Amino acid sequence: AGLDTWAVAQAYVFFEKLALKGFVNKLNRRHSCAVSLVLSAKLNDIKGPDLTELESAFRLSRREILSQEMAALLGLEFSFAVPDYEVLSHQQRIVSGLIWQQAIDYWPGVNFACYDRGAYGSL
Repeated sequence: AGLDTWAVAQAYVFFEKLALKGFVNKLNRRHSCAVSLVLSAKLNDIKGPDLTELESAFRLSRREILSQEMAALLGLEFSFAVPDYEVLSHQQRIVSGLIWQQAIDYWPGVNFACYDRGAYGSL
């Protein structure tokens, strides 16, 4: 999708907040995750996240995703101003995973399991 790492990390924060408040369960976790991505995209002024990609990724219909949007807004208590430090930890993990994945894709024969990933974390 056309989402940057900050928007995805912010969606993680929204999903965590919903989960900690007890709004996420086994039946609606895919809905909550998809709606968190949509809300993050809207908040970051990303023009219309491609819902067809979300539909296929989460195996949900557009109607199912958008019907849960108000419930997620209520669960988040309409507070979207999350501190940067809450988003940064997720963004660092996403970026470090992307760096290692690019290295693995670039050098497919190298066994990266033997290297110390240090500050970059693990895959």
